[in-house]
Amino acid sequence: MKKKPLIIAEIGLNHLGDESYANKYLKVLMKTKIDGISFQVREKNFYNRKKKLLLNKNFYKFILHKAKKNKKLFGVALADKDKVEYFSNMKVDFFKIINRDLIKKKLTKKIYKSSAKTIFVSTGKSKINDLRKHLSYLTKEEKKKLVFIHTKFTNNLKKINLESIRFIKDKLNIRVGYGNHSSYNDLFLLSLSYNPYALFFYVRGDKKVVHPDQNHSIKLMEVEKFVKYIKEMQSSIGKYRK
Repeated sequence: MKKKPLIIAEIGLNHLGDESYANKYLKVLMKTKIDGISFQVREKNFYNRKKKLLLNKNFYKFILHKAKKNKKLFGVALADKDKVEYFSNMKVDFFKIINRDLIKKKLTKKIYKSSAKTIFVSTGKSKINDLRKHLSYLTKEEKKKLVFIHTKFTNNLKKINLESIRFIKDKLNIRVGYGNHSSYNDLFLLSLSYNPYALFFYVRGDKKVVHPDQNHSIKLMEVEKFVKYIKEMQSSIGKYRK
């Protein structure tokens, strides 16, 4: 049987900058069978426009403590190169580079030199040459940290192109996962046949507001059922027998 993918729940910015709301996510998610959680920290200019989405940086230490206590991975989707050192010193388990940042050399090099054991890189609209450019920034040892996450920001099924998971693996000899940015959660099941290294999905709480990642997220109280279903369906893949 193929290795089961890591299942990562992305809170992203769906905490709305509210620590009590973020803590509610943690309380629910820590009781599920996910493998890890991630929050998103954007660039400085972003928070100049949307200060309400900013969490106190010390709150991330509390998140890390909760994750470790419950044997979950904790990572940060990070767009601010000036905060790499802070999270590296915290010893977060992984960083995620947002697709539009993967050819930003200064940010990339700083993240790969951090203490994080794994670096996930969202592909988004990037072309194969963009991925090759990203790889060109890395040493042989740094490449061992890398996992590309195939993502497409669309509800057009013809453009999702899950075959890209296999294509990137074959062309670049790099581990590849899948992150869903559509309203079709069944795509996670289809992605299993490509043996993804990890699955990333967004979650949203029950506040009656529009969350930043509203349209491609799973309701917080449905996560336990969703993860159980994914794990059960994984067993149907089996292994090739001659």
